[in-house]
Order: sequence, then structure tokens, then C-alpha cells
Amino acid sequence: MDFERIWMYLSCSKDDPGMKRVLTFTFMFMLSLLLMAGVWGYCVNGVVYHCTDGLWLDFFSPGQWVHEPVERVIAVDRAAGMGEADSMLYGWSVGRLWLLWGGMVAMCLSLSGIVTCCRDL
Repeated sequence: MDFERIWMYLSCSKDDPGMKRVLTFTFMFMLSLLLMAGVWGYCVNGVVYHCTDGLWLDFFSPGQWVHEPVERVIAVDRAAGMGEADSMLYGWSVGRLWLLWGGMVAMCLSLSGIVTCCRDL
């Protein structure tokens, strides 16, 4: 195995436009994911659903938003303790949370792609 050739392949020049695009896309994707995690924590977690043993970055643990039994409520109580059931607003389901999460990740991918493509204009 020729480690020198592998190293030369992986260590692209800073002037390589392909590498710049990859780095731009990666940076923008990570930045937009952090932004969406903040939006999720502020607008979805504790508003649409409440998990009594949830973490503060629920956006990065998809599918673990609520645990059975889930109580359907009119207004989510953020102060519910560990002894109480997880709650979710009427009209919402785990499937709809998955759709919302997928839409937010798709927005991150789209934003990253747009910024990467328009950066060279």
C-alpha cells in the first residue's frame, strides 16, 4: 500500500476549487444544522411535545422525542416531571415530527447547496 500516494490524494491544495466547494458546503451544513437545532429547541420542543426525560438538543436525536405512553393535550406543560407521561399537542404525531425534522434537514442541505453554488458567482 502506497501511503504517500494516499496522503497526496487526501491533502488537496488550498487552491483546489473542488475542495473549496466541499469545505464551504460542509461548513454551511454544520452551521445551518446548529441554527435548526436552536429553532427546534425554541419552537418545537416544549411547544409541540414535551418529553420528561428529553435532552436539550432533541434535534440531534431524531425519533427519541416522546416515549409511550404519550398524553394528547391542548397545551404542553414544560414543567411536567419524570413521574408524568410525555405529552404532545392534539393533531401531532411522531410521524409528523419526522416530517418536520426531515423538512428542516432538507432546508439545511438546500441552503448549503445554494451558498456553495452561488459563492463562485
